Amino acid sequence: MTFSLRTARRDRGVPPGRIPHDIGAPCLLLHTLQTEDAVGQLLSTGRIVADPARAWTEFPDAYAWMYRQM
Repeated sequence: MTFSLRTARRDRGVPPGRIPHDIGAPCLLLHTLQTEDAVGQLLSTGRIVADPARAWTEFPDAYAWMYRQM
């Protein structure tokens, strides 16, 4: 599995305004900010596994989908 990775300065990580998307595209373009450890996990295993200890306890429903086993 290959992933296209880019780095950017903190103030240029996300372009201003809405990020365009193509709902007819054959794949999902995901913009995410991750730690170096998370990127290492992604590159070695092909996925990032959510750590419930890092989730905000104020928003359990927003994080629940990440804990499902695929």
